[in-house]
Amino acid sequence: MTKWTYRFELAVGGTNVTESFEMLSDMPWYYRIADRLLMGVKDRNADLMSNMEATLQRLRAATEV
Repeated sequence: MTKWTYRFELAVGGTNVTESFEMLSDMPWYYRIADRLLMGVKDRNADLMSNMEATLQRLRAATEV
């Protein structure tokens, strides 16, 4: 399981967004196998970091008009 946290702080000219995660426990073996075989996830931590960066980039793109 993964706990996601978002922090929004006022900043000059906008808002600073901080996204973080905490892996609370190991996934059951069958989730790990499904992640590896069906989703191609070999390193869960690296996958979470990559997706976190993508989320922050999409959030920035959506809010910059």
